[in-house]
Parts: sequence; structure tokens; C-alpha cells
Amino acid sequence: MWTNSSSIHNSSLDWSHKECTDINVFKIHRAAFCITRVALIAPLTFIILYLAYQRWKQHGSCKAESHCDVFTYHLAVMELFTILGTPVYLLGLFSRFKTMVRVGHNIIALPYCGETLFHDFTCVERYLAVVHPLTYRGLKTARVHLQRKKMWTNSSSIHNSTLDSSHNDCSNIKDFQTDDMAYYITRVALITPLTLIILYLAYQRWKQQGSWTAESHCDVFTYHLAVMELFTILGTAATLLGHFSRFKIMVQVGMKLFAVPYCGETIFHNLTCVERYLAVVHPLTYRGLKTARGLVRSLRSDSLQAWGGGAGQRQS
Repeated sequence: MWTNSSSIHNSSLDWSHKECTDINVFKIHRAAFCITRVALIAPLTFIILYLAYQRWKQHGSCKAESHCDVFTYHLAVMELFTILGTPVYLLGLFSRFKTMVRVGHNIIALPYCGETLFHDFTCVERYLAVVHPLTYRGLKTARVHLQRKKMWTNSSSIHNSTLDSSHNDCSNIKDFQTDDMAYYITRVALITPLTLIILYLAYQRWKQQGSWTAESHCDVFTYHLAVMELFTILGTAATLLGHFSRFKIMVQVGMKLFAVPYCGETIFHNLTCVERYLAVVHPLTYRGLKTARGLVRSLRSDSLQAWGGGAGQRQS
């Protein structure tokens, strides 16, 4: 999960914190990445949309479609933003037109956060199919206009709240210090008490029951989410200190730490959906996992975190 969050962060956020004097070297690397990405995803995207058009032409618009097909079509449409934003971004980059660079990058960055939500919708679909089959059949035979609106609203809201603040021009450092400082401090002030309370309760439970006592999967997910929020707190402190001291390396380190929870936390929702799926479809396996010791599960989560963190360091 940290590999996903580190790779997404390095590819979509870290570029905006390069030194402005390195723009010539940066052009070559960024152009190669953008062109390679479009060359890989464009054929698959067009094939999916072509097949969707052929199916719509044969069955008509009133034909009910599978939820998985709807998710796939929307993912393909979202990838069109990457294909559309890449030439705009590269044109602005090589022409030194900063406004065009920001517009192109905002278009490219939309799928990064938006696509993570589709995995949650897929897990919800499986959950409804098993636990609420009648409701699922009713939704499956109905049209999905409301579902589409919800997915696009969530995608654009996450994009606006998590990405736009990182694309300020290098000349706007004073505005960044003034505006984003309030955002960072407010966010940390809201999440720090809750995070510390959760970790304190986890420590008290561990102290009373011991490390070998089996814990609920939801509790394990909650504890890991709280630990990930610690990166937001540390990243905020490092980012603000680096900006006010004009120490750019510290700013880059702070932004890396700050961006990890945005993409990483969505994976925990998938794990929660998997837990519900196991509880209903494979109850014996679920009971065995629930009553087993939590050591293997914790080691697996910790190894994923360490692996993802190491991958992020190698990429940076």
C-alpha cells in the first residue's frame, strides 16, 4: 500500500518542488515520463471505449449494464484526462508558460486520486451482492446515472482538496507561506488529538492484555490509520520549517511525508471491505483469522509499510 502511495506521490506531486534553476534537466525527464505513460495507456483506453460504444450501439442506452463494466468505462474515461492533459502540460513546459503548465498538470493529476475510489466501489458491490442480494439485484437492473454523478463528484472533490495546493509558482512562496500555513496548522490541530487518543488507547489495551492477544481486524486497521496520520503531523512540521527557513531539501522531505496518507489510507477501506466479504462468504476462515494471534497480520502490515517506504526512498 505504501508502494502505491509513494509512487503516486513521486510521479504527481514531487515534481512541483524542484528548484526552478533545474527546469532544463527536468523538462527531459518529465517529457519522457509523460510520453511513455500516454503511449502505454492510450491504446488500452481507446479499445475499452470502442468496445463500450459497440455494446451501446447493439443493446441501446436503456440496457442495464454490469457494475464492473460501468467502473471500467469510467476508469477509461478518466484516463482520457491524462491523454488530454499531457500535450497541454508539455507545451506549457517547453514554452515556459506557467499557467498552461498548471492547467495541464491539474488535468493529468485528476485520475491519480479519482481512480482509487473505484476500488472502493468494487468492494461495495461485492458486499451488496453477498449480504443484500435483493438490494443488489434492484441496483443491477436499474440505470446508473446517480452512481456516475457520485463517482465524478468524489473524484473532483478529492482532486481539488489534495492536489491544487501543491502547484504554486516558485515566485509565490510568500503567498504559499501565508495561505497554506493556516491549512496545515488547522489540519494538524484537528487530527493530532484524535490520533494521540487512539494510539494511547491502543497502548493501554496492549499493556492490559499483552501482545499475544487476538484483536479485531477493524482495530488493527484503525491503529495503522492513526500511525499513518503521524506522517501528516511530521510532514507538516518539516514543510513549514523548511519554507520559513528556505531550506528546500526539508520542504521536499516534508511534502513526501505529508502526501503518504492521502493515497495510502484508501487501501485500508479496501481491507475493511475484504473483512466483511470473508465474514459472510468464508465464515470459518474469518473466525480462524479473528481468533488467531495478531502477530502475523501485524508483521505483514509492517513489512508492506517498510517495503513501500524503501521504494519511495529509492525513487526519490
